[in-house]
Amino acid sequence: MKQERLTRLENQVLREISTILMRQVKDPRIHLCTVSHVKITRDLSKAEIFLSIIGTEEEISSTMDGVQSARGYIRKLLGKNLKVRQIPELHFMHDRYIEDGDRMINLIDQTINDEDKKKTDHDE
Repeated sequence: MKQERLTRLENQVLREISTILMRQVKDPRIHLCTVSHVKITRDLSKAEIFLSIIGTEEEISSTMDGVQSARGYIRKLLGKNLKVRQIPELHFMHDRYIEDGDRMINLIDQTINDEDKKKTDHDE
């Protein structure tokens, strides 16, 4: 499959799964989560769905368990909404990109504050 078409399909899968998780999956284990990225193999056999989940480690684990158990249902609904012959096998993964970004921002802020404190201590 051409890369341009594959990218369009990935974007469509992202939108569809986001809608399905928000409106149709009623599992109480699933907390605040968004689909951050989708990567589909060129032969359309597998799709990696990256989820950004807000919450404690326990809530993240619970959400991943809920999404994994609803995987077949999500794939079935996805098949009804997509116009492709083959619906890829879904693999859900926790995307820690936002958490890593927050951690980096906190480290930068802490370093700046430490340098400012050293500078004021030195000036006195």
